[in-house]
Amino acid sequence: MYSFLLGNLVWLPSFMLYIWQFVLVDEASRNMILAGLSQYYVLFMIIIGTQVHLMYSGDISSTEIVIIAYVLMLVVFAAGFVYQWLSRKP
Repeated sequence: MYSFLLGNLVWLPSFMLYIWQFVLVDEASRNMILAGLSQYYVLFMIIIGTQVHLMYSGDISSTEIVIIAYVLMLVVFAAGFVYQWLSRKP
């Protein structure tokens, strides 16, 4: 359990930072440095998040795509962790 929490130590603050900067704060009050950091963390999953988003929606919404990418990051990490945990059990 500690390994799972340690592995997601950066994920949760980055996700909360993204929600704060893009959902709770308007554009005039947004800090571009904090907003950029929260987006760069999930950058490699954006393509997969876009494909998932386009499966159920015809338009492009960047906020929804980034949130989907964050959730996919958590799912992939959790799946790998569960697989490794189950493979060690006899």
